[in-house]
Amino acid sequence: MKAGMIIRSKRAIAKRNRDKRWFIKKEGEIKRNSRGSITMVKGYRVAPLEDLGHGFWVTEEQLHNRFEEVE
Repeated sequence: MKAGMIIRSKRAIAKRNRDKRWFIKKEGEIKRNSRGSITMVKGYRVAPLEDLGHGFWVTEEQLHNRFEEVE
């Protein structure tokens, strides 16, 4: 997956949220602080299509676990 793609959530709590679409705004690196050491991991800025002004960062692993590509 890469920036500019439209994705959807794999897990839908409510039926109305099943078709919610998300947009990958940008790719970057996220600093992870674990046990005193800082590591850099690949991350993505994801925002809902209805409100692109808001969003959150997810790691590459979280992105693959929580979202899927829209056909």
